[in-house]
Parts: sequence; C-alpha cells; structure tokens
Amino acid sequence: MDVEKSYASEQQKLFDEWRMMENHQGKQFIEDGIVNSEVWFSALSQGQPKILFVLKEAYGEAYSLSDALREKGPWGSIWKRVAEWTYGILHTTEQQIARYKKLNWAAANELLSYIAIINLKKSNGTSHSVYDNLKRYAERDACMLRRQSELISPDIVICGSTFSLLNDALNLGFDNRSHPSDNWYYWDEVGRLYLDFYHPANHYPALLNYYGIASIYQQALIEKATAQAKELM
Repeated sequence: MDVEKSYASEQQKLFDEWRMMENHQGKQFIEDGIVNSEVWFSALSQGQPKILFVLKEAYGEAYSLSDALREKGPWGSIWKRVAEWTYGILHTTEQQIARYKKLNWAAANELLSYIAIINLKKSNGTSHSVYDNLKRYAERDACMLRRQSELISPDIVICGSTFSLLNDALNLGFDNRSHPSDNWYYWDEVGRLYLDFYHPANHYPALLNYYGIASIYQQALIEKATAQAKELM
C-alpha cells in the first residue's frame, strides 16, 4: 500500500472512531486533514515544507472540509487569507521575505493543495468560538488530535489563535505562559516549527497579516540557521 492510500485508510479509521466518542455522538461531525494528499506527500521530495493550519471549529452539516477545499477551491475571505499565508511561507527564506501580492482564485486554489487543516472542535461548531468550550473539546479529544497530527506529520504548524489550546492538549511542552516567545514561534525537539499567530478570520488588513506571519517565519529560519552554523564551528 502506497503512502497516500495508507494515509487515507488510517485517517478514515480515526474519524470513524472519533465520531463515535460520547461528546460527538448525534452531532454533525466535520472531517478535515490533508487537502491534496498527492501534493502533500510529494512536497518533501520537492524541498517544500508541509504546512498544517490548526484552527478552532467548523460548523454546518456534516462534510469533509479538506475534500471541499480540494474539489471546490477557496471560498470566502478566510481561505484566501490562508492561501496568502501559505504563499509567504513557501517563498520566504532567511535572506528575504517574499513580496506580498494579491492572489487570483486559481493561484489561491493551487496554494491550498499544499496544506492540511485540523479544527480542534469537529462537531457542534458555531460561528463564534468560546475559549472554554474549545478547551473542553481539545482536552477530551487530545488522544485523537495527537493521532491525527502524527498521521499528517507536518513540518510547520500555524496555529490560528489555538497555540495554547494545542500545547496543553497535546502536552507539547512549550512554556508559552511563563516564558512566551517574543517572536511568536517555537521549535520542538524534532525540528518542527510552531507559529503562534492570529486566526485567519481576524480583521487586520491582509498586508499586515501577510508580513506579520512571513516575518515571524523568517526569524525562525534565521535562528535555525544561526544555531546550525554554531554547531559547525
């Protein structure tokens, strides 16, 4: 079984178990995950980072968010912004931040094929998230969220106002309350990068959002390159 089929099989098993948990039974369960598995699993060979967005919750009838994005493309301002952030991450280096540009629908659609999405709350979602409610779901579903994250195995995790929730639920070990990162990024022991940023539905201008997250990413790359250079001395 190739890696794409294995992922699809394991993910479906996970979701079948997940929707049967007590806090999800009888509710509209919305699946998520890798948007385009063919692109995702070829990213490493092409030297591109695999980017996971961890967001809050989806709402509406039961469906697959990742399938909908792959089949229908971006809709609304949120997914256009996610595509812009993805462009910035894919084209920024420690030497230079990629210049912001407005994306047409086709360009945004192509960029979404490089990402994965995890919503912390997968059923009974609303358009206005409540922190304590999200926290309860994340804590109850911690084992499932960890399994899904391991299946996706990203290089970069962009947390849309979810970093503390994810850190606590998955026991990532970052002391972001007593010693928060001044530049809103954290490297874990295996070299995975976490960016602690705003939710893409925030009301700040697109330009500020773009250069904010691209600058954070650049600073993380600079720190990594500096550390690697010191090890070679």
